[in-house]
Order: sequence, then structure tokens, then C-alpha cells
Amino acid sequence: VFLVAGPWTERTRLAGKVELETFLRADDAALAERYLSAGAGYLEMYERLVGPYPYPKFAVVENFFETGFGMPSFTLLGPGVLRLPFIVRTSYPHEILHDWWGNGVFVDPRGGNWSEGLTAYLADHLVEEQEGRGAEYRRTALQRFTDYVAEHRDFPVSKFRERHGSVTQAVGYDKALMVFHMLRRRVGDERFVAGLRGFWQANRFREASFADLRRAMEAAAGEDLGWFFSQWIDRAGAPALRVDGAKVVEDHGVRAVALTLSQAQEGPPYLLDVPVALTLPSGTAAALRTVRLAVVSGLQNAQSLIDPVRLDVDPEWDVFRRLDPAEVPPALSGFLGAPARTIVLPSAAPAPLRQAYGALADAWTRPGTEVVTDAALPALPAGRAVLVLGWENRLRPAVAAALAPLGAALDDRELRGGGAALPRATRSVVAAARSPADPAQALAFVGADRAAAIPGLARKLPHYGKYGLLAFEGDEPANVLKAAWTPSASPMAVGLAAGPLPARAPLPPRPPLVPAPSR
Repeated sequence: VFLVAGPWTERTRLAGKVELETFLRADDAALAERYLSAGAGYLEMYERLVGPYPYPKFAVVENFFETGFGMPSFTLLGPGVLRLPFIVRTSYPHEILHDWWGNGVFVDPRGGNWSEGLTAYLADHLVEEQEGRGAEYRRTALQRFTDYVAEHRDFPVSKFRERHGSVTQAVGYDKALMVFHMLRRRVGDERFVAGLRGFWQANRFREASFADLRRAMEAAAGEDLGWFFSQWIDRAGAPALRVDGAKVVEDHGVRAVALTLSQAQEGPPYLLDVPVALTLPSGTAAALRTVRLAVVSGLQNAQSLIDPVRLDVDPEWDVFRRLDPAEVPPALSGFLGAPARTIVLPSAAPAPLRQAYGALADAWTRPGTEVVTDAALPALPAGRAVLVLGWENRLRPAVAAALAPLGAALDDRELRGGGAALPRATRSVVAAARSPADPAQALAFVGADRAAAIPGLARKLPHYGKYGLLAFEGDEPANVLKAAWTPSASPMAVGLAAGPLPARAPLPPRPPLVPAPSR
């Protein structure tokens, strides 16, 4: 039983047989209209995808403090959250879909929480896929897992119950949604949707587990998927792919690309369906192939009628795996998720700043974190992720050297990067990089001249982990810039002709699992 009370203005709209409602603490017709109109579209989309909505209404209720709760038939959002412009297209469909997954089919806690990963895939990921950014979303999910889930912190998806930190989110949301993505690619969209509908029809208002999901998908696909669920749900860890070689060969008049792939992770190999894109000399469109890798290292032949000039392995991030650092740009998550970290305080900063930076370091300290002053370090420590705090820090030039290959500059007056100049006098800045001496070593810099802004940075920055460049203003502080660096050359891309690596040809467009709502 939920009891939620307050002074609200109520607005309603009928969407088919479902009553949509908004309860706002101050009447705001435009805001209510955004939620009512979008909600009608999402209900129509998910009824088409899964089945009839299971409740008579769905309400958006404004809370008096900042929350993001989802309950059967309503969501309780804080006043600031409710008015964020992106919530209508991100959290809102997520909470609506939970009335199918989690509040319509309940989670059997004995076998792992499947609903968060499935909801994230069919809401957060689907919205990005509908707007042509599905590959980017998957890359970010893989980067979060790679950065936050070290080998000793990993656990199987079947052990996930609820999110309580970055590690559990990376397993229960990011890995799980990638598992559903790989399942969809294996069985095909039509059978995947049939499996979802079968799972819904068989388990409405009862507890269900991954075993029930497996049975529904097997019935739709017409194949035994026990190996798939055992490999991805019951086993901890992730494969790590490596390209050991690729060249054009000819055998009995048939031309092909001989590709040697390895799995570099510890433990037995995974059975993987790995997409490969071949760029042909014309460059009009890449030719796609799928190779199956079931051993630690294997030779695959991808047939081609014309000699390709470039090969890309998993170019759209379709395989759940640990990423090579060179595949993705440096991001703040590289430091936040590192198992061994050093936070360097600026000994020459004014006392109020030293105190504020010390409080940030205390808030971010966990096992594996050491806090030192720059006076105790002549250089960046090796083998550890490093956070350099303060414009006055003696190690700031080392961070500047690491930022230079990214096209950024950091001096004692400003940070320049991402097409912006961020003066020290008016901005609090954050930048992520990697050590030139060790590409696996994550570096980060936080600089603020306002001590009052640092507590807000300590609270907010863990939510900005996917970015490499950030700027804030004021004492709150308010974010005014967030950007990702451009990735360097990927080890998953190989040139097959003499000369520099040519650009990858455009990949064929992919239709989303279901079209975006028409409203």
C-alpha cells in the first residue's frame, strides 16, 4: 500500500482504455501536456510490442523532494527531475514499461532481477535506437562495465537483485541489456518480440525468473538456448576480443579475408557471434559478415568478391565484452571505477580550497584509494588511476601533457578543449585523460577556484562518468558543458591495403525493434 499526499493540480487524458494523469504541485498546463501526450505514445508503442497495459491508469506525481520512484501504475518524481527536458524521453518510458516488467510480471528474487536489464533495453536503449544512436548507447554501456567492474568485483547477472552503486548498475543494467541485445540478434527481431509476448502472457501478475524467460524465448525461437543463458546469465565475467591478424587470401579462385581473432580473458572461451564490416574500394557501403568464435583463438574466413581495404570487428558494439582502452575515449569513469586509485591534493592551494578538496577526497575514498598531497609525489604514481585536484597542483602539468594528444590544453589560467575555452576565473572544470606512458592508466583533473562549488562537484560528478570534459558555474554548481573526447584509432580496425587506414564505409541502416511513437 502506497500513501502519497500533497496539494496538486490534476490533469487527465484518456489513451485508449487507459487514463493518463498528472499531479503537479503548481498548475503547469504545458508541462502536464508534455507528459500526457508522450505517455499516450509510449502506451501505444508498448502495447504493440508486448501486450495490453495491465492497469487502468498511469500517473505522473510530483513529489516535494527529489525522487525517481516507480510504483504500480504511477511514478513519483521530484520537482527538479520532473522538469529536466530529457526525462520525458528517458526515465518516463522506463517507468511506464516497468508496469509490464517488474510491476506486471514480478521478479522471482531467487533467480536474479531480469526486469531492470530488460526495461533498460526496451526503454532507454530503444529510444536511442529509434533516433539512430543505438550503437553509441551500447558503447557507453560497455565502457561503464569495463571501467567499473574489475575482475575481483564481478558477479553473475543471476546474482543481481537491485542497484546500489556503479558496479551493480554495470552488471544488472548494462550487462543485462547487452545480453538481451545479443539474444535479439541471435533469434531475430520477429522471434524476439514473439518471445517477449509469450513471456508476458504466461507470467502476468506472477513471479518469473530468467528460467521463465528462457522457456518463452526457446518456444519462439525453436531452439535450445540453455547454453546462451548459462554463458551470459550464470557466468561472471566478459570476453575480451583481440585482432591478431587479417589479410586478403585466395583459395581455389575464391577471395576471402583471413581474420584471426583471440579471446584474451581468463577462463574458458565464450561462444560468440562477432559482426565484421568490410570496407570495399568504392566505399559506398560496408559489407557485413558474422563470424563464430568458440575457441581462445581462431581463424575465420569472410568471403568477399572484391578485395576490401579495411576490416572492422564489432563496429556497432553488438557483443558484450571488455573493451580495449584504445577503443573508447578517456572518460571520468576510468578513474571512478578503477580498483587502485590515488587522489592528489594541492598543498599550495588557499586553506578554504584545501579543506574543500580534502572533503571531496574523503567522500570519494573507498578500499583501494589513497590520498596524498602533491608535495609527497614528484611524478604521477604508476599502476594506479590518478585524480589531480586543484589548479595549484604541482602535477597539473602532467595532466596537461596527457590532454595534449586529445587536442586540449590546460595551463594556470584556463582549460581549452572540445571547441571551448573554460577560464579558471568563471568555471569549475573536469577533464579525463590517459597516461602517455601507460594507456591503461586513467587520469582525471578537477579544478575550481570557488571552495563553495566543490561539495556540489563531489555529489554530482559520479553521475557524469561517461564524459571526458565537463564545466560548471556557480556555487551549486550548474553544469554548462559536457562532452566526450574523440576516440583514437581502434585496435578492432585493420587496414587490408597498403597505406594509411582508410575511413570506414557507412554501415547499412538498421530498423529499430519498434518504430517511435507517432505523437
